[in-house]
Amino acid sequence: MNKNELICITDLIHQRKWTRNLIRDFLGTPDKTVPNPYYATSHPVKLYKLSRVRRTEKNDRFLVRMSQIKKQRKMAKQRLNGGY
Repeated sequence: MNKNELICITDLIHQRKWTRNLIRDFLGTPDKTVPNPYYATSHPVKLYKLSRVRRTEKNDRFLVRMSQIKKQRKMAKQRLNGGY
């Protein structure tokens, strides 16, 4: 498995705008775990196949959930900025 074929939780959240709940509900068990390269005593890094992530992002149930999350984020941002 090539390093470029895998994505970690941090990148799913920050780059692809997933949430931890989406990861748990749609991806579940990671495809691979590796020791944390920055903190030896920390939890292993969970990696997911990018092909599986992309396939999941086309799933109708996922698209509905992501749409709901985007609406919630937009409303929260509006509240923080003082408007609705």
